[in-house]
Amino acid sequence: MGRDGWSNLHTRGGVVNPSFINVPSDDLLGTLRTIGQAVAGRGGSFEEGVQGREVFVDICPPNRQSRVRVFTTITCGAGNVRACGDDAIRFVVGRVFEDDRGKVRFQPLAKSRKMLRTAPTKLSPEERVEVFLKRLTTNLRTAYGEALKHPTCPACGSIMGLRTPKAGQSWTAFYGCCAYPDCRSTSRSTLK
Repeated sequence: MGRDGWSNLHTRGGVVNPSFINVPSDDLLGTLRTIGQAVAGRGGSFEEGVQGREVFVDICPPNRQSRVRVFTTITCGAGNVRACGDDAIRFVVGRVFEDDRGKVRFQPLAKSRKMLRTAPTKLSPEERVEVFLKRLTTNLRTAYGEALKHPTCPACGSIMGLRTPKAGQSWTAFYGCCAYPDCRSTSRSTLK
């Protein structure tokens, strides 16, 4: 077992699994920028930033407080994504807000989804990157759909987050206002 607990996926006999690919950062960011510009053209927004040393991209639907944050696995200033096996691209539906001290923060509204950088080995390197970028687009489209599902609070206008019971708890899932405790509004009517 490797240091990340996934050696059976990442390596075969100590060698990196050949299904993993090295994606040029220009290709990855170019695809995300194209999608972001299309969303911005429809009234949404698109932002790039750095969290720690990792480049992320936020894609925000029109007239929504929710967004999809894509953690790219690109270290700021690098020409390629990090080495295969170090990390996966992550999609997180969340919101951005200002805390009590005036610092802008990102709050996840759902669990992150990971996407490994893999592609069929029988393709050329360029075709493998193209297949990977198509998978990226599909996964981003799914996460974008999830961002659209989060309702707006009828009482204060903030976004509502899905609250689910842990194993063994008997209460029913509901949407709760993210402005809690200032707003205690809940909704069960929009659960799908």
